[in-house]
Amino acid sequence: TAISLMEQFILQKIADDNKIEVEEADLNNEIDKLADRVGMSARAYRARLEQEGQLELLAANILESRALDFVLNNAVYT
Repeated sequence: TAISLMEQFILQKIADDNKIEVEEADLNNEIDKLADRVGMSARAYRARLEQEGQLELLAANILESRALDFVLNNAVYT
């Protein structure tokens, strides 16, 4: 868990430094995809996430994924 926590901090710092953000439309798109996978309406799925306190976690996961994509797309491989 220590390594995972360190990775989260590093990805958050990369996101901050590079102005990577998650907007409401991004969150809605991800909710739509996840709701489709489980056969729920997006509205019901969002309500479930809010009720369980998972909406912020979803936003954080999207942000980390974007930060990781940024790193991989800008890495110089030798």
